[in-house]
Amino acid sequence: RQQEPREKTKRNAASAGRGMSPFRLCSASAERAQQRCARVYRTVCARLGFVPELAVCSDLLDFGTLAIDLELCSDAQAESLAVFLREAPPGVQQLILYSGRCLFSGDRDYRARMRAVQQRNRGSLRHHEARLQELLAALNVFSSLQGHGLAILDLSGLSLHHPAQLLLAFQCLPDLTALQRLHLGGCGLRDKGFIQLLPHLAGRGLLRLSHLAVDRNGMQDVRLIAKFMRSRAERQRRCNAVPLQVLDLSGNPMLGACGSRRGTLLHVVCASLCNGLLLRTLHIRCMCLTAQDLQPLLLFIWREIARRQSEVAGAYRSFPLRSVALEGNSLDCEFVEAVADGLELLAVLHSTRFGRARAPITAVTTSAATASLLARASAAARIPGAKAVPPAAHAHAPRRRRKRSQRRRPRKKREHSPPRSLNRTSSLPILRS
Repeated sequence: RQQEPREKTKRNAASAGRGMSPFRLCSASAERAQQRCARVYRTVCARLGFVPELAVCSDLLDFGTLAIDLELCSDAQAESLAVFLREAPPGVQQLILYSGRCLFSGDRDYRARMRAVQQRNRGSLRHHEARLQELLAALNVFSSLQGHGLAILDLSGLSLHHPAQLLLAFQCLPDLTALQRLHLGGCGLRDKGFIQLLPHLAGRGLLRLSHLAVDRNGMQDVRLIAKFMRSRAERQRRCNAVPLQVLDLSGNPMLGACGSRRGTLLHVVCASLCNGLLLRTLHIRCMCLTAQDLQPLLLFIWREIARRQSEVAGAYRSFPLRSVALEGNSLDCEFVEAVADGLELLAVLHSTRFGRARAPITAVTTSAATASLLARASAAARIPGAKAVPPAAHAHAPRRRRKRSQRRRPRKKREHSPPRSLNRTSSLPILRS
């Protein structure tokens, strides 16, 4: 009699599970895993005699996120964090171990709180090599057991300049098969650290990686970036790797620098896009770029616009790049607007060609100086037959309907001319040779 109610409840639960949709089953299992994560964290803190933080418990319970600021992390919190990672509970989807100094250095209250914590702990965990290595070793244990469910790994601001710390930090990457975002900004990698990271990025792992941030790392060798982009493009063609949504190279002013010029980096980016790299957003903020360094990107955009207007081979392929972040560089507004409007025009050309948008290309507005600036751009690009039409030549002229006999005639081969809508886009800057 006592076993009958238990069997009945089991049968009801099984029938209810069969009636649920797969999405609801996945969400229910994820909620149970997140509840288990929060329970394990409270158990670990109680075992060590510490009071668990409510913010950490709520993040684990609601989002499956473990977010710890290492600048404000006490010795007790560091010990409980290492033990929790060694327990390796399922359900942790986002692991964020960052330094708030990189994000909130301008906040006076945060600086005062950080100084108080460092005085109490005799330094921060970020600069304590023994504690940091212990934390990275616990991270390797967690990744070896539950790394297949981790989607975001953020180690921004950690001091990874020591070879042993680099080895421990990158040793967990092969186990993160579902990783989508990797943030390593401000870690002091330099070229030696990126050389150790490159085999993991260029290998067969991390096929789902869509966000990569290596900003503020003091890198200089642009050949490493070229090798990464070339291998990523090949893996996107052969291994079905996902497109790169965001690539952040900001804060590396010496990357590809040759004296006072830094145009080598944009040459590498344009060559990788020609070779088939699928890159949506590129961040190159605070790179000390000038108008002369931006010239390869502008000419590349102009050539792509001309190819799509002339309907030559490959023009039906969509242009992957959607936006370029150029804040913090010594550039005039017209150069930034020229890049943004050129990318917008490429997107509009692709959408109108495939019937996704019936709006005319003239929806992209411009100033009156566009024609002369585009004429300089086409002359620098050396495109045969490219002529810049004044804005008033066909700005508001009505389009006449062709006769039926004329529409049936085969098209004559002719050299392509600049697109009609280029005088309606924002101005491309004057390119001086």
